[in-house]
Amino acid sequence: MTLKSRNKQIGSIMIEQELKLMLMRHWTLYDSMCNSNYMVSKMELWKEQGRKKLNILLATMGISLD
Repeated sequence: MTLKSRNKQIGSIMIEQELKLMLMRHWTLYDSMCNSNYMVSKMELWKEQGRKKLNILLATMGISLD
């Protein structure tokens, strides 16, 4: 669905599924992503290549691993 005003496109509405992460008090965002069933299965985090992809994703988002 696209919002229009005077025949100009000003934005759009998209339906997306929210990523549900369990964030415990003593966990970092990295730990939470590594323990999420969805992230583990989609990025294959049990492999070294999957861990590298996660690090690249966090670096792209501007989130430090520290």
